[in-house]
Amino acid sequence: MFPGHSCVVLRARFVDCRKRGLTRGGTDGWHIHISTDETINTQYDLVDVAKYLIRIIYLFATMMKLSLSFLLLFLSSLVQAQEFNYLDPTVLWSGRTTDDTAAGVLQGNGIYLSPDNKMIVSTSSDGTLRAFEPTTGAVLWTFVPENLGFAIRCWSGVTFNYRSARPYLVYAIADGATDKTNSPLATTRVIAVDPTGALIFQSASLQGIAAGTPVTDSDGGHILVTHNVDALEGYLSIFSVAGLQPGAPLEPIFSENYSSQESGSNGTVAVARPFSPIGFYHNPTAGWYDGGANNTNDVFFFAWDTPRTATSIAETDGQVFVFQFPMEYMGDGQGLGFAPMGSRTDFHTTTGPVLTNGGLSMYWTVSKATTDCYLGEAPLARTYFSRGRTGRATFDRADRPAPAYQGPRAQVTLSSDPVQPMVYGVGAAPQIWSMSYDYSNMNVATTPDLVSSRLLLTQDQQYIIYATQATVSTDGGVHMVPVGNLGQLDWTVNVTGGVYGDIALNGRGTIVYAADVLGQISAYQFGENFAATPAPTLSPTSDSTLAPTSGDDGESDVPTPAFGTIVPTPSGSGPEDGESPAPSAPDGTTVPPATGPSVPPPVDSSSANMAVVGMASMLLALVL
Repeated sequence: MFPGHSCVVLRARFVDCRKRGLTRGGTDGWHIHISTDETINTQYDLVDVAKYLIRIIYLFATMMKLSLSFLLLFLSSLVQAQEFNYLDPTVLWSGRTTDDTAAGVLQGNGIYLSPDNKMIVSTSSDGTLRAFEPTTGAVLWTFVPENLGFAIRCWSGVTFNYRSARPYLVYAIADGATDKTNSPLATTRVIAVDPTGALIFQSASLQGIAAGTPVTDSDGGHILVTHNVDALEGYLSIFSVAGLQPGAPLEPIFSENYSSQESGSNGTVAVARPFSPIGFYHNPTAGWYDGGANNTNDVFFFAWDTPRTATSIAETDGQVFVFQFPMEYMGDGQGLGFAPMGSRTDFHTTTGPVLTNGGLSMYWTVSKATTDCYLGEAPLARTYFSRGRTGRATFDRADRPAPAYQGPRAQVTLSSDPVQPMVYGVGAAPQIWSMSYDYSNMNVATTPDLVSSRLLLTQDQQYIIYATQATVSTDGGVHMVPVGNLGQLDWTVNVTGGVYGDIALNGRGTIVYAADVLGQISAYQFGENFAATPAPTLSPTSDSTLAPTSGDDGESDVPTPAFGTIVPTPSGSGPEDGESPAPSAPDGTTVPPATGPSVPPPVDSSSANMAVVGMASMLLALVL
């Protein structure tokens, strides 16, 4: 315990220093005498005693700090039950995504929330980007791409990368396209703007039309896009943003297609097919495929899409491809290449996969109304993605005029569990579904019409929000259902033109944004989040904001009249209150009653009193 006497256990007695124990030690200074059962008198310098007292005080302060942390967590838990309140949806604001009245938000376009939650950005079919303040709907900026003398079309969403030295958002447009599947002379430009809407770069023209939205690597240094020539031949192109010269068209550092050697009536010929959009995982545990072991660089997957001339998909018509930055990659474009992953497959797809679990699990919606899962298990090589899928689920086929091989039109949505998430998705027919991570416990529900955008999960993981297309006889809309009863519509917002593009939630999870095919965007508030102020912390935090520039489009910041009609669910469409207990969701959580979202009950007075007593006891214990 004391220097030089670590083997002696002392039981000290406090004594009156005027009588004994504290003496003047001449030139040695003050000394203290500590008595033990063995009557040992040892002298210690007061400086040493002070050091140990300081250590004891520091230890006590550390314990106080930890106790305060637990106290803050305790107080936070009391607020958690009341921090979110579901409401009937109301129109918060409305506006337009583009000034072109002939353009709108189509499949592939959508609404996207920035990583800092400071703005939502829309893409429209005419290539316009427009940013809105999420709460007021004020137009922050509008970006209209340069016209090169051809009609501009867009079937892209937006990818944000705020980890780059200069944060940016990137999307793709097509020049000279009439439609996505029959425009042999069309070309693609990849365009990046900063968070104020200022152009950073646009690429040189790529042949064909982008298959989906460009994606980035983890630090924003590279942008990848698949693009298809006349919906028949696919290419993967990669751009390096490093060393970019302002104003210069950005040339790809890599751009290649893939042809397979296949037997036909005229012998063996090279056959190419279009590519799907890209799915990716940043900094994976490893590249989970044969040849990817020990490579933890960003990994990207895509597959063959269906050629526009095809009428069916044979058992070996498909192929998955993988691209991963080499382990020794120096950022110079050398050594890049993609390759087929595993054997030929029985599917094509119009979507990219969704990966989780450190890049060891992959979920993919594919042709013939099907979705596949790949569940890797380190270090078992037999679970590599290239060895084949783990599970498959098939739903109702699409109604004509869609082809029989039509797959779901959107990627899956995963719950917050990174290892064994609940999986939610849309069907090729008017359906939505949920399954466990391994594709067991399937639940399927019919929707009012086709769903072509990804499902949204509310922050508490208890509700799904989705949007539907319109038909000649019915409106489209935005709908909310509990995860435990996907067929129970808690509310519906009618949208005359229908919603074909992606929808989005604000950062607090209280507002949903949707835009129709006519370019009308609306924000619907369906909840109140009482956790508006971040929980108290023991260290200072920073929340830098991006200073938006005023829009140069001449539009007023005053929201335009709202569109859409709120349609509450009839009270007789579900069980009466109290008729049955809340159903259990597939993952074992409890969802609100099927009659609709309910406000969490307030903490009763006895619970509050117990909380106060508990806090008082903790504080008293700390003092004593």
